[in-house]
Amino acid sequence: MPSGVLGQKVAIPEHYDPSVLFGIARTDHGRSFYGCDLWRAYEVSWLAPSGCPQIAILELEVPAHSPRLVESKSLKLYLGSLNNVVVESHSALCSRITEDLTPVLGVQPQVRVIDALPPVCLPGICIDDASPTITPSGKVDGRILRIDSQQCAQETLHSRVLRSLCPVTGQPDWAAVIVQYTGALITHESLLRYIVGFRQHHGFHEACVERIFCDIMDYCKPEMLSVMACFTRRGGIDINPWRSTHDLTVPMWRDERQ
Repeated sequence: MPSGVLGQKVAIPEHYDPSVLFGIARTDHGRSFYGCDLWRAYEVSWLAPSGCPQIAILELEVPAHSPRLVESKSLKLYLGSLNNVVVESHSALCSRITEDLTPVLGVQPQVRVIDALPPVCLPGICIDDASPTITPSGKVDGRILRIDSQQCAQETLHSRVLRSLCPVTGQPDWAAVIVQYTGALITHESLLRYIVGFRQHHGFHEACVERIFCDIMDYCKPEMLSVMACFTRRGGIDINPWRSTHDLTVPMWRDERQ
């Protein structure tokens, strides 16, 4: 179990302090895939050379193959420690954050400062009304996934009811999940029932998405698969893990709750 600041009462550092960053070893699913974890921090602030506070949205793209992920609360504390730091430009801010995060993650992330996000829009068909009755099982079981082998499909599906539990604090995490695939038709009802199974599942955001990806690959065997979950923000930060069978452009979807 992580020994960082997650689940502890910790004050925001008054001065710049990259030492608060804490890395967590990734879960090894024994599977090969493409993807990344797309973080968005909505409360990033620093000082211009004039002393005037600056605000922006920070996007942090961490490769899915990084040895470690960064503990979310430690990232919040680190970004908070920048509030009273003079930084000359957006590029200088990105360079500093990249330099501080690289040893924590074990790889160099992509860091971007942006002023606005694209419009809220989830792609494809919503499956949240696909089943008239559902009794939550309290566990994740990929065996309930069903395909119609007589039909081939190229679909984009989404659900807004994904809920999992933080493995450290036990607090709920909410997300919209998007599944794109090509292959035998995955029945929408079985996919919804599977997603509902995460309601009592303890797992970090990244591990939950990898579990969904791996279970669909194992039990539905699509030719192409892409899974992304857009988790609602905590402490001004949302996390959007994405995993894919193909090396595609990272999706920039987000849910209205984010």
